[in-house]
Amino acid sequence: MSQITPQVRLFSQLSPARQALVRLCQRLNFGLNRSAGVHNADPVLDLHHIVLVDEKLDVTDAPRPEAELRTLSLPPNSAG
Repeated sequence: MSQITPQVRLFSQLSPARQALVRLCQRLNFGLNRSAGVHNADPVLDLHHIVLVDEKLDVTDAPRPEAELRTLSLPPNSAG
């Protein structure tokens, strides 16, 4: 059964689970997001979720500026 996702243009239009995944990726910068599940087309981040952080010693790892925004525009095909 295929599920049709409406065109999402703003971060605030994402489901709470997808918002959490975007924020995790924004904080992660260098690293690996492992063992995230999917349920009804939404990511599942639970207690058994694994995130590996790769610390780069020769790179300034500043927070991403969009991480502090309450909403932001999403590029085409990023949410669907």
